[in-house]
Amino acid sequence: MAADTPTPEAEQTRRMEELRTLVSSTAERATSPDHAVTVTAGPRGAVLDIELTSRAARLSAETLGPLIAATARQAAEQARERLDTGLTELGVRNNGVGAALHGELPEIPPLELPPLDEGDTTAPTFALDPGFPSFEGLEQAMGKLTIDAQERWAAYERTREEFTRLTGTGSSAGGAVRATVTQQGLSTVTIDPAALRHGMTQLGRLVLTAVHQADADMAAASAGVAQTAAGPRLDLAAMVREHLPEEFATREER
Repeated sequence: MAADTPTPEAEQTRRMEELRTLVSSTAERATSPDHAVTVTAGPRGAVLDIELTSRAARLSAETLGPLIAATARQAAEQARERLDTGLTELGVRNNGVGAALHGELPEIPPLELPPLDEGDTTAPTFALDPGFPSFEGLEQAMGKLTIDAQERWAAYERTREEFTRLTGTGSSAGGAVRATVTQQGLSTVTIDPAALRHGMTQLGRLVLTAVHQADADMAAASAGVAQTAAGPRLDLAAMVREHLPEEFATREER
């Protein structure tokens, strides 16, 4: 007996579960050429772990910070490539899902509606109800809809542009380590030379704390930009705060 054909709902559930599994399992490790730094990162640039070997202790703070950031970007790029491959296999690479999973707003082409007078405007040969709008009224309504759609598209494009300029900043307790993240992932790591005395294991934890603080700051900033597009009905900033660990204060609280 042939297997029962799954319902559209069941098929959608299965694909969503595959997508969820793909995203949650996508992480890549990258190691610096000198084997001083190893970073595990996700496809959106999220740093999951930082390992500093004894070789890192031989480096100056001015050298180690940029090396950590560069290694994190390499790990994030590898994770992004792996996620893109998985999305292609699932058939959702180019439908906006990929951009969203990478922390980007998908590009939407501007809406272009044809002028109403391009169609057949021949007067009907049958009587119209007195309440039926005139052709001029329909043309005005279509013009208003077109302007409204164009304004919404322009606002969306401004939001996309703002997202590309966002940055998040964070620091470890005491400010010994500072980190900056962008939509592309970890941008900079600055280490106070005195922090090297903590040892590489503890220093790695301090760097990870600073990076996660910067991620929380970025999430709050992103929610603020998206709030403008979403309008007052949805409090995106509050939703983000609810899912942030208590120890990660957002920029409004600092």
